[in-house]
Amino acid sequence: MIRSVYTAGQSLVANTARQLRLSNNITNVATPGYRQDVTTNGYFDGLLLSAMFPGEGAVREGPIGVLGVQMGVQNGPISLEQGPLQETGNPLDMAIFGDGFFTVQTSTGLEYTRDGRFSRDPNGQLITLDGSQVLGNNGPIMLPTGDVSVTEQGDVMVGDRVIDRLQLASFAPTVELKKVGFNRMQPVDPTATSGVATPRIQAGFVEGSNVDLSQSMVEMMSVYRAYEVASRTVQMLDRTMSLSVQQVGQVR
Repeated sequence: MIRSVYTAGQSLVANTARQLRLSNNITNVATPGYRQDVTTNGYFDGLLLSAMFPGEGAVREGPIGVLGVQMGVQNGPISLEQGPLQETGNPLDMAIFGDGFFTVQTSTGLEYTRDGRFSRDPNGQLITLDGSQVLGNNGPIMLPTGDVSVTEQGDVMVGDRVIDRLQLASFAPTVELKKVGFNRMQPVDPTATSGVATPRIQAGFVEGSNVDLSQSMVEMMSVYRAYEVASRTVQMLDRTMSLSVQQVGQVR
């Protein structure tokens, strides 16, 4: 019975953690460039083997299945699916169609984002909303006075003059990424960055969040029901153990 209480308690903890990540996805459904977090519940042995041997499929079960006790949440890879493009008409807004991330220079190093809401600061630098420098192949992009346009290949132009080309970064599917803030990320291994062979830039657009709101709400309800079942199980087991303790001394 103690094992049952422990299993139900682990389910409560796991579903609480999953609910928090789903809530964060839903909160950022309108955040440009946001990439949703993917999570799944599982038992410790399966989660450990999946982490040690990624991509090798599910753990083979015996004839009567697997009895798991230590339930946990497995943080899956960040979803890199394309988000919807939204037209703004601002020539300094940019969206990437397909593979790639904009490279920005911050006070703590390089960060990568799909949020292309850019502007020109008083010094002529192309910057993000928080003032970080947008990088081109030659470093921070400096914009002289004039009309700015961006080609599909990522060439930044002022008038008929090519100023620089956007420095776009790509990551192989096996590269582990970590989030920095709401809509930026970094590779755990800084050397795992590569370029984009055929960039596709849409000027005058920004990319929205790739969160599927309806699917996230369905998952949230599923997690809520699982939490409710586990909570009722704990309460039932608590009453059963209390009754057992009370009746032990009454046995003749």
